[in-house]
Amino acid sequence: MAMGPPPGAAPSQGQHTSKPPTSSHTAYPRHTSGSQGAHVPSQSGPAAPMQPPPAVPFFGMAPSRPNNSMPASYASGQSQSPSTLQDDHLNDLNAATDAAMDEWTQIRHALNSFASRLGPAFQPLGPEFHQPLATPFGDAVVYRSYDIGCLWAVWHMAVIIAIRSHPSMPPAAMMAAGVAAQQTASMAHEVARIAAGIAPTPRHVPLSPSLGAALVESTMPCFFAGVQYRDAAQRAWIVARILDIEARTGWASAGLIARGCETAWVKAAAGRGPPYERVRDVRHADERINGAWERESEEPPREPSDRRNIHRFAPTRVHWAIGIIGMEEDVARIDLNG
Repeated sequence: MAMGPPPGAAPSQGQHTSKPPTSSHTAYPRHTSGSQGAHVPSQSGPAAPMQPPPAVPFFGMAPSRPNNSMPASYASGQSQSPSTLQDDHLNDLNAATDAAMDEWTQIRHALNSFASRLGPAFQPLGPEFHQPLATPFGDAVVYRSYDIGCLWAVWHMAVIIAIRSHPSMPPAAMMAAGVAAQQTASMAHEVARIAAGIAPTPRHVPLSPSLGAALVESTMPCFFAGVQYRDAAQRAWIVARILDIEARTGWASAGLIARGCETAWVKAAAGRGPPYERVRDVRHADERINGAWERESEEPPREPSDRRNIHRFAPTRVHWAIGIIGMEEDVARIDLNG
């Protein structure tokens, strides 16, 4: 069989020029970039060497451009499977849960260690040293001084908060209070008994600074304990107690704390809690206490652009929330003289 000349060499005399294949099928891919087809040498003139088209990677449903590069995850071969990513997230969750449990255990240990180191002077007085005072929670607990009573009330509040903040509890505070209610019931009742032991003087007798400070200090433990009360007599007692502290001391935050307890009970009644009807003070200037904005929200909307649910009440002290959600710089900018 006669062999043709090597590529690029001129044909010698007596030799026939090789022709390109006449078949419509070629040995090269038809898909190339742009609108050009496969390279076909011209039939006129000397035969040009046939070069294969540049290799074009094919990643999707259509050919890619010649200059596209392979994604790094495919080129390196280090991509993680979904199961591997899921295992990594699970390991991170388990590690975070273990760390949270360790921190929670340390907090409970610190609270128990603190209470165990309080000597006999911090224990309640016997019935022979004070007049018994009955409450819906049991007899009041009286200590040697008002500050000792406040210390124990705050300690019980801290334990209640710790139990509700357990890593296995729901993140919503009110839901966690309902779930942990059985565990914190005895401590919630103890807070009310301690608060009852800090008995105010009769209304015609002025409060001493120490007694007024103790009454104010006892309102916050009463709030954390009161949100889980379900008995009507206990609810009425705690609200009347906190409102009396507001009236005697002039500390307006006490009234908002009482309304906070009522709000928690009303929301609980929407679920599986017992019903509750608010105790309103229609003469109060604050709409959150006299119930003005709640009465407005019960009315049907009068027009599509109704903005009754957007409350702007100038006397409301919104900066009170800075103590909970603010930073130290925000507290430093508060004008105490304003």
